[in-house]
Amino acid sequence: MEEQIKTINENQPKRERVLIIGDYKIDLTKWVDINEVKKSVTLKIILEFYGITPVRKIKEDQYIAVSPFCEDKNKPSLSYNVIMNAFYCFESKIKGNIFDFVMAMNPDIKDLRTAALFIDQVIRGYKTIKQIDNLGDDVYSVGNFTPVPSETLHLFRLKSYTDSARNFTLTY
Repeated sequence: MEEQIKTINENQPKRERVLIIGDYKIDLTKWVDINEVKKSVTLKIILEFYGITPVRKIKEDQYIAVSPFCEDKNKPSLSYNVIMNAFYCFESKIKGNIFDFVMAMNPDIKDLRTAALFIDQVIRGYKTIKQIDNLGDDVYSVGNFTPVPSETLHLFRLKSYTDSARNFTLTY
């Protein structure tokens, strides 16, 4: 009986614990709340992370940009809505929400959970760094994006901050 169990366990493929995408390591053992990710990270932040900027504004919340999915980099074919967090590429017919965009940009990400982990561990860290850059010299943002006035830091400057839950280090 024990030999059968051992044989069954040996035949099962081992699940990867870490997925490496470019310079980023995604810890696949972490738990992620997909609804929380969807509420806290917008398509605008994801597009900014990938370096995609709008070419023109169509409506109040509708923009057009050059699509990263198409070969023609001179023709804007990516339409996106910042309120609905939805996109559509007229050339490649790729469409969806923030998770679909991340999966389309990274072929190694094949499911919703892995896309949510990538957004949670990588893009949220990018969002925090961008917020700190936009705050100026007298305010710092650490952890859950809470601004901290410099006078509460008691005359010392933040040099480095490591968030092990989101797997990034901020050096300022």
